[in-house]
Amino acid sequence: MLVNNSDPDWRRTRGGDFGAVANKLAFTWQLSEAHGWGLVGVHTALHLVERRRPPVLLVNNAGLGGAQVVATADPDIAERMIKVNVIALTRLTRAVLPGFVARGRGAIVNIASVLAFDTSFGGIYSGTKAYVVNFTEALRREVEGSGVVVQVVLPGATRTDFWERAGSDIDSLPKEIVMTADDLVDAALVGLARGEAVTAPALADAAKLDTFLGARQAFYGSLHADRPAARYAA
Repeated sequence: MLVNNSDPDWRRTRGGDFGAVANKLAFTWQLSEAHGWGLVGVHTALHLVERRRPPVLLVNNAGLGGAQVVATADPDIAERMIKVNVIALTRLTRAVLPGFVARGRGAIVNIASVLAFDTSFGGIYSGTKAYVVNFTEALRREVEGSGVVVQVVLPGATRTDFWERAGSDIDSLPKEIVMTADDLVDAALVGLARGEAVTAPALADAAKLDTFLGARQAFYGSLHADRPAARYAA
């Protein structure tokens, strides 16, 4: 999804409009694949948009899912998932980022998943979403102070056609853990307006996110030494 300068303040985009345009982005991706445009074609189209009507907001929400395990996964389906979830997101971000930085304004919202932190759904999908989380975190650090806003959103189970396309039945899940798409979008927009680096719409206690991120950083800091730990002594 792209929002350009025809909207003087992209933060006022409401959930309904946001969701409608997001659906158009997913459709545009499917259309580009069907007509053989592929990633390069989409990338080129974005450069044309950049020159004619500079965007101020990019939402990378197009994605493919499925409980694919490596031993039985269809290699073509796995490759397509990686292309859409990882490569397309990276190329689209790369296409708009220089213009955002040069103008000192703009926002990039990357839709990941809570499954970035859980492999029970299969390593291929969760792996692509872990990439999105790490990519977005590093990107936010890269553009700090430039005026560009970067956010990653962590949806849980959300009622969209994503589940049907992935070959799963969302109605098999408890209703109390399934969020509507409108609620998800509204929460993401609130998080964006607040300048959140990570928006987890279903997380009631924000302190848990801070605790997790702090523990992860402390763990990383303990992984460096000039010799193996004593527990690996021969």
